[in-house]
Amino acid sequence: MTVDTIARNRELNDELRRLCAPPGCGTYLLTSGVESLGDEVILEALEAVANFQEFDDGHNLSGEHECGAVHVAGHRIFWKIFKCGCIEGLVDPAQVTRVMTVMLASEY
Repeated sequence: MTVDTIARNRELNDELRRLCAPPGCGTYLLTSGVESLGDEVILEALEAVANFQEFDDGHNLSGEHECGAVHVAGHRIFWKIFKCGCIEGLVDPAQVTRVMTVMLASEY
């Protein structure tokens, strides 16, 4: 993968993570464990994911900002962005759908 492709994937992943992805770029899913925490904690969790900046070797293996972990209301929450329908090197949001899954660490 080229440096430009990695940078574009990182940009699109960050937009989705911040829940301001361009239409058609992606969506997010909450697991049943996260949904069981209630609306207030869900909103706090989504805000923590949106504001996440601690990308390092453990949270940024590909350089694309595709996963991370946050602590919210006493819960460890993981998030991971998957690219669906993706051909290696393809980044066009019209051809690649991103899905961000937000889950409790215990559900991983």
